[in-house]
Amino acid sequence: MNAIRKLFKRENILVLSLLFVALLSIVGVPQSLGITSEQILLLLIGVLALDTLIERLGYLDRIETQITELNNKLEPQIKIDMIFRPREELGSFEDCLVDGENIWVASGTLKSFLHHYANQIQKAAKSGKRFRFLIINPDNHTVLSSIAKGTLLEDNLTFLKSEAQESLSILKMIESKAPKGNVEIRLADFAPLNMYRIVDSEKDRGEMVIEHFGYKISTSERRHFIVKKKIDPETYSFYLVQFENMWNDGVCV
Repeated sequence: MNAIRKLFKRENILVLSLLFVALLSIVGVPQSLGITSEQILLLLIGVLALDTLIERLGYLDRIETQITELNNKLEPQIKIDMIFRPREELGSFEDCLVDGENIWVASGTLKSFLHHYANQIQKAAKSGKRFRFLIINPDNHTVLSSIAKGTLLEDNLTFLKSEAQESLSILKMIESKAPKGNVEIRLADFAPLNMYRIVDSEKDRGEMVIEHFGYKISTSERRHFIVKKKIDPETYSFYLVQFENMWNDGVCV
C-alpha cells in the first residue's frame, strides 16, 4: 500500500505521464492524430516547466506559512503606554471647536475648563455648533461626598460643591446667550467614572477622548486614550453607549 502511495505522488505521476507520452510517440499514436514531433517536444518541455514552477511556488507557500506561524508566536508589540497617554498630551479643545459640529462633554466639574473656554463655546454655539454638558449635581450631597473621598483635596466636600455650583452657573450663562437647543445641560446624580469629550459622534470622522479619573491622584496624573470611529468601531460604539446612558440618566436643568 505504501509503495502504491509513493508511486502516485505528484512528482512520480509527472514522470509516469512523461513516460506514457514518450511511449505513445514512439509507436506513432500522436502522429496519427496530426500532432508533430516538435509539438510533442514542446508539450513535454511545458510540463517540466510547469512542474518546476509548482515546486517553487510550493516553497514560497511553505515560507509564507512559517513566517505566519512565527508572527503568531511573537508577543504583541504595542505597549499599553502607547495607548494610555499622560494628561499633557490631551488634545487641544480649540481643535474640537474648529472642526466639530456636535461636541459632548461629561465630567465631574468643569470650572477651570469653562473659565478658559466659555467665550469660545458661546461663539461656537451662536455659529450653529451644538453642545452637551453633563456634570455632577451640586445639590446631591451623597454623590459629592462619594467623589470627594477619592480626591487629594483638603476640605474636599465644600470645595467640590463650590466647583460644581460655579460650573453650573457658567453653563447656564452660556446656554442663555446661545440659540435655543444649541447648548444642553444635564446633572448627574451619580459619580462619573471617566471624563468624556466626544466630537461628531454619529459621523464617520467621530472621535472621543476618554480620561480616567483614578483614585486620589492629581489632575495631572490622569491618563487618557483616544478612540476613532473609523479605526475602532466596536470600542467607539461601546463608549458612545456609555455616554448616552449617562446622558439619559442625567437630570435636565
